[in-house]
Amino acid sequence: MTEYEYEDNAVVTEEETTEAEPMSEADVLAGLLEDNVVEQTVRIKRGNKVRLELTLHSLTETEINRARKNAIPRGKNGKKGELNQVLFRSWEIYLATQEGSDGKKVWDNPRLYDKYGVMQGVDVIDHVLLAGEKAKLLDVIDEISGYGEDEEEEVKN
Repeated sequence: MTEYEYEDNAVVTEEETTEAEPMSEADVLAGLLEDNVVEQTVRIKRGNKVRLELTLHSLTETEINRARKNAIPRGKNGKKGELNQVLFRSWEIYLATQEGSDGKKVWDNPRLYDKYGVMQGVDVIDHVLLAGEKAKLLDVIDEISGYGEDEEEEVKN
């Protein structure tokens, strides 16, 4: 079964869409002109207590490329280094965090900059999140950005 279409955060499978009537050109265009940003609120719990609640939004290809570019260090001579995977993953979380959500308030908090000796919000992420928490947030970001396990398997075949 191939999952490839989202409808109100529900996944519509290939079998379900083959039974539906074909879409008109006007319906296709209307769907493409709509805002395609998908959001999901995630709670980070430690023990029985919610420590952080943040709203994540889907990432565009441009945002993913920005995260990648920001995670490649440059030497003094301008030569590019190798991609820093940890920093890349933090940039994805930072860029996917919705403005105004608790996450942005934490990432961009000057008190945390001082406490952890960092200069930008993306660097706070590694200090306040555990590795597993980052992995779960990245799974959510991938899912709402259209990357799913089924799509990956389909591309491999």
